[in-house]
Amino acid sequence: MKKKDYVEIIVKDTGKGIPDSLKTKIFEQGFSTKEGGARGIGLALVKNNVNILGGSIKVDSKVGVGSKFVVIIPYTIKNENIKSCK
Repeated sequence: MKKKDYVEIIVKDTGKGIPDSLKTKIFEQGFSTKEGGARGIGLALVKNNVNILGGSIKVDSKVGVGSKFVVIIPYTIKNENIKSCK
């Protein structure tokens, strides 16, 4: 018997926050802002790896408050004697 389950990873910060207009762009490689913000490929790599694993990544952010990233990665338990941690 196989059981589908998932791993959920939540990362929160209390930084500057991300405006709605930029939320989809932050996952693009080489993304940067006029103010000289993020220039790396970190979130693009995370999104790519999460997609390969069949998962998803979402961001909830408010300017001046901070951001919350939620990564969900599915997996299958192949042995019914193994219980998931919940």
